[in-house]
Amino acid sequence: WRSRAQAGAKFDAMLGTYLTDNAIDVHWILPEELRRIAKRAPGMLVDPDRIGLQQLVPRNVRRVPDPLSARLRQYVALTDARVAFAPAALYLSREQAAGSTTYRADVNAVVVDARMGDVRWRTLATGRGRSPEAAVRAAIATMVPPDLGSP
Repeated sequence: WRSRAQAGAKFDAMLGTYLTDNAIDVHWILPEELRRIAKRAPGMLVDPDRIGLQQLVPRNVRRVPDPLSARLRQYVALTDARVAFAPAALYLSREQAAGSTTYRADVNAVVVDARMGDVRWRTLATGRGRSPEAAVRAAIATMVPPDLGSP
């Protein structure tokens, strides 16, 4: 969790596993697949890790700004999708209380109608845990409850 690249890779893996395990009715195209798609279309697509999702963090963003909007349209066109679930930011912090350390993870995520360029849903999910991994898992679980498919 010390570098942005390391944190991004860990987060992507954790989120991907959680989504495929708990939101099974959705066909998820995860970051690793997006990276493969980008490599197959050199010069046509921006690296998905550098697409500029942080532009979606401000709460007042209702329309996806260009060039991000155009980049998302390119990806959905190549994946036959319409909607993109975009984790726009991950914030990790350490909290000290009563001699123990806990971690806090804040995940800013949006759902975008990529063809129209509209932000359809957003959340700032917060989780706490005794490790960064536990805090991130707790934050992810507030976005997609683990019992989503249970009767």
